[in-house]
Amino acid sequence: MAKYGDWTDEEDETLLDIVGGTSIARAVLRGERKLIAGPGPTVEDIISQIPSSLPPLVGTLINTLRLKPNKLKSVAEAIKLGEYNGHDGEIVTLFADDEVRLTKAVRVDLIQYDHNPSYDEILIWAKANGERKPIFPKHIYATGIQHREEQRRAPIVGLGSVQRGNVLYLNGNSDWRNLNHNSVQSNWNRNCLFGFLS
Repeated sequence: MAKYGDWTDEEDETLLDIVGGTSIARAVLRGERKLIAGPGPTVEDIISQIPSSLPPLVGTLINTLRLKPNKLKSVAEAIKLGEYNGHDGEIVTLFADDEVRLTKAVRVDLIQYDHNPSYDEILIWAKANGERKPIFPKHIYATGIQHREEQRRAPIVGLGSVQRGNVLYLNGNSDWRNLNHNSVQSNWNRNCLFGFLS
């Protein structure tokens, strides 16, 4: 970890133990929880502040994709098999630690919202609609490989793929297809489709 000098794997593990493990650390990275400083740091949920002038977010199911298991070994292999016209170069390193292989078949619901949604609004919608779980990098890769035409119709966002404040999404049109990443807090367009495990 050249950026942080002599930081060690043992220090990584100690830090994760302090905050309560990887699931809580990832919730902090997703912006769902925050660290509170003190003699013993604590973690608490973030209460989303949605402007009261906005109506509640309404989601519509646009399509359900069936994803078959695969034996992907790396992000680079997933990109190669996706045969994209372009991709953000740092995806390979930024998302290198996330699981890429699908061990079992899953269904993914593609949801479209009635106005440009914020990340906080989507989290509130997902909780109110059966604790819906957003799709992870492995689901984005499988979608790009198995359902290539879907991203030509509308961008497909995987809000469960948070790494350093960025999430993966597929986009394209009739002439091209890309695999990109963007800030989790982006002002996502109402034309985007957000993937949730069915």
